[in-house]
Amino acid sequence: MSIKIKKEKRKKIVITLFFSFIAVFFLRNKILELTSSLGKLFYPVQSKVYTLEEKIYKLYYGILNYEKVLTINDEYKKENILMEAEIYRYKFYMEENERLKKLLGMKQNNPEFKVATITFRHISDLYKKFYINLGETENIKKGMIALVGSNLIGKIEEVYPNYSIVEMVTSNELVISGLSNKDVLGIVRADSEDETKLKFLPSVIQNDVEIGDEIFTSGISDIYPKGLSLGKIIKKDEEERTFIIEPNLDLLKISEVLIMSKEEG
Repeated sequence: MSIKIKKEKRKKIVITLFFSFIAVFFLRNKILELTSSLGKLFYPVQSKVYTLEEKIYKLYYGILNYEKVLTINDEYKKENILMEAEIYRYKFYMEENERLKKLLGMKQNNPEFKVATITFRHISDLYKKFYINLGETENIKKGMIALVGSNLIGKIEEVYPNYSIVEMVTSNELVISGLSNKDVLGIVRADSEDETKLKFLPSVIQNDVEIGDEIFTSGISDIYPKGLSLGKIIKKDEEERTFIIEPNLDLLKISEVLIMSKEEG
């Protein structure tokens, strides 16, 4: 009897386990189907959230990289600015060196010449006069002339112990005897309408003076030796029968001059 009961219990347990297994199997499939359905339902939202996260991630790192690019770009700009400044300084010093070499070269050929540095210009007299760093202690005297190369710049007008004042060729205080490259004699003085220019008034009316002609000192004066350049004719004034001369140099960019006494030449 007891054996029969044991068999029936075992049978019930097996049947119960079987149906439980089947129930779990079907329930599992349903759960999987439900999960899959829910996944499909929420996938668009999840996808958009994921895409948005990706975009935010990329934007964030894009901003970081952009800031790095800007930083690198700024560094390159600074380096370029410094490089350009160095190139400008190098060019400036090379030009300065060449100018001084020319001045000193002239001084070697003419031992009596003195190199002077322009130390001051007055704002109201930019094209009339300037100050140099040589004076009585360097044996500078009134009437000595100032040159840059073969270009006449002016003459010493006032002398003090440690400095002197140079009256420029563009000052209306100076009148110079000029000669064209075609041997036309005349008078050179400042242009009253343009302080940066000079005027050439031929001694006689003739057609030998033309635009492009060069004007030099004639050598008639005891102060200015013959052959110093005053500039080139750029325009004719029909009414006054004069010619406008443009100096060969920008007089405001001159920083050194040669001083020569009137006995030289």
